[in-house]
Amino acid sequence: MQLAERFAECVIRQSYFSKNDQVLLAVSGGVDSMVLLNLMLQLPTECRPHISVAHLNHQLRIASKKEQEAVEQLCKQHKLPLYTQKWSKQDHPKSGLEAAARNQRYAFFLDTMVQNNLNKLVTAHHRGDQAETILMKLVRGSALEHLSGIKAVRDFHDRKIIRPLLEFAKKDLYEYAESSQLVYFEDETNQSLMYSRNRYRNQILPLLEKENEAVEAHLSNFSQEVNELWSIALPIIEERTNQCAEYTENKIKINRSKFLNEDRSMQKQILKQLLEKLYEQSESQYKLSHTNLLIDWLKQKDPNSSLDLPGGYIAVREYEKILIQTPKEPLAILTEPKFMNVGEWAEIPGGKRLGLFRSDSNSPVESVVKQITLEVDSISLPLKIRHRETGDRIRIKGMNGSKKIKDLLIDRKIPMSQRNQLIIIEDASGQVVWIVGLQESRLSIQPKPDRMHYVLLLEDHH
Repeated sequence: MQLAERFAECVIRQSYFSKNDQVLLAVSGGVDSMVLLNLMLQLPTECRPHISVAHLNHQLRIASKKEQEAVEQLCKQHKLPLYTQKWSKQDHPKSGLEAAARNQRYAFFLDTMVQNNLNKLVTAHHRGDQAETILMKLVRGSALEHLSGIKAVRDFHDRKIIRPLLEFAKKDLYEYAESSQLVYFEDETNQSLMYSRNRYRNQILPLLEKENEAVEAHLSNFSQEVNELWSIALPIIEERTNQCAEYTENKIKINRSKFLNEDRSMQKQILKQLLEKLYEQSESQYKLSHTNLLIDWLKQKDPNSSLDLPGGYIAVREYEKILIQTPKEPLAILTEPKFMNVGEWAEIPGGKRLGLFRSDSNSPVESVVKQITLEVDSISLPLKIRHRETGDRIRIKGMNGSKKIKDLLIDRKIPMSQRNQLIIIEDASGQVVWIVGLQESRLSIQPKPDRMHYVLLLEDHH
């Protein structure tokens, strides 16, 4: 079967295109893309889309001008819309040129597709590119799901990228170009060993082919099998992930007890799913070792702890709740204690204030969140408003003696992040009157008719 027939059979089998698709075909002028354009033009009517061509002149080589002219001539011959762009030499970076060129290409492709309402981008990646990619990822230590390599179809913003040549070897493309007398250009930089991909292409793969000439096909098949297995495994992993965790607004939330009920292999997959989403928004990357580090940390007995991760992220454990996010801005705290007498208000962090009044006063109150009543002769003024201190104790109704506030917070499972924000009110003699919003002392009483009391108010006045 000739290459054109094999290509058409592949396109029909994979349902890559319909006659209504508006595609943008990336054509560099090299043998891969020139062959692909020729094959696309020969597709049967029912699966041949409307074709437009995109060419980015990188201005990296002397032949760049001739390549652009050849693409222009070919598009004119076949009456195809052509979109071109020159990458200014002034914009070429001093390092990372290969990655920068790729980013420039795909930004140009996307802009062209958006402006012209094109729904699919078609590129000429072939089986050799796939083999190189798989080898590079194996050597670099990529996650299993990434060993599926270059996907024949993948999302590209709200559009698709199609790579219909992934089943075909480079030598087949050369043979077709020669037999069809196609004009194409060789990129001399493809021979430069300065680029890692070229080293795999020109040194490593040829060495492997001496061991097994079908290694390229085997690597491609390996990629396909990984992709198929992953398509089966992924829905299961996502379901288990949703049962114990969620990702929202650049933040991961994990229920520790549910997470630890999974076996370690599933724990790793769950964390990888979550971290992949988190680090999509970051210039940094996590390593596979971080999943093991997180699992070991989650198994520790300490109910309140934290773990630093790459990119400024931090994992914080508060009992059974785990958050992974960038650190929040520290909440406002009292820089020094405040003192309050009868008839006075004192501002506290969080847009609230505390006030102390006699029960017969008519102090205007807009929004009381909480209030407690105190015997006039049970406390000494002024009241002191402060944060928690080491050794603090409180006397609670129905309890003999006093209890350490630290132990109370542990019993109530108050997260460490909240403990340091708590407001303590004590009287002039050092008695803790109230852990505001959390625990009253036994000094708090029920109001008695016809008796004068103090009323301690907590008001929210945002």
